[in-house]
Amino acid sequence: MMKIVGLLFVSCLLFFTACDTKHPRSDAYGTFTAEKIMVSAMANGKIVYTDYREGAILEKGTLVAIVDTTDLVLQIKQLHSRIKAVNTQLGQIDAQADVQQQQMTNLSLDIQRVQRLIPDGAATQKQLDDLQGAMRLLEKQRAATLSQKEAIRAEINSLRVQEERTAKALKDCYVYNPSPGTVLAALAHEGELATFGRALYTLSDLSVVELKAFVSGAQLPGIAIGQKVEVLVDDRAANQLRKMPGEVVYIAESAEFTPKIIQTREDRVTLVYAVKVRVVNDGSLKIGMPGEVNF
Repeated sequence: MMKIVGLLFVSCLLFFTACDTKHPRSDAYGTFTAEKIMVSAMANGKIVYTDYREGAILEKGTLVAIVDTTDLVLQIKQLHSRIKAVNTQLGQIDAQADVQQQQMTNLSLDIQRVQRLIPDGAATQKQLDDLQGAMRLLEKQRAATLSQKEAIRAEINSLRVQEERTAKALKDCYVYNPSPGTVLAALAHEGELATFGRALYTLSDLSVVELKAFVSGAQLPGIAIGQKVEVLVDDRAANQLRKMPGEVVYIAESAEFTPKIIQTREDRVTLVYAVKVRVVNDGSLKIGMPGEVNF
């Protein structure tokens, strides 16, 4: 009987040793993460169109949302009408200034004629004075007319600045996807109110993910930025761990307590260093999925 118990013990020991050899303990454990982008509206108003949903893969530059443009379109039309009307006034002032210039030319000829007649007594000094007085009045009138022209030009410039601002606001009503990636969460929907800076959805490029793991201080000397490492993930279909290549892209400068996701209370009071390993995703890796790494 004792021989049988002994044989069973040895058999179990050999079995667990073999299992441990088959799946040796990894150097570090963690979860996969990816950089998230909050795509926001740059305008205020009712959302009248959306083209994103959770899980959708979007290309850069895709039109994903439109905020109501009705008021802004009307403002631009009104500004166009005002600019056109003011330009008409500018043309009228130019015509008036041309008439005044012609009157001054004619009056100058009259002054010269009277000046030639005075020595012969065919004209009087009063006539010359009256003509010269009329010339001075016309000069002032034309100067006033030209000053109106400058004021109108300033008004046109002001209207064009308003037009540019309104056109910019109109452009901001159209939201384009900033970079390729997968929609993680849709936060605003058609018919809801968009406000400046409010996120419409969160986006992440899942083609490359990062495994955030934690190592002890004793492990740090053997880890370096750019180091090629082995990443392990569960392959439930094959009932084993699947190996993937990775690269160390971040090592924390200071230690921290082991995150609460670690199971045992004893481990949670241990000081560790965060390490991030970049992994090219073949489509099987998801945010929050556990992983292991060997340095």
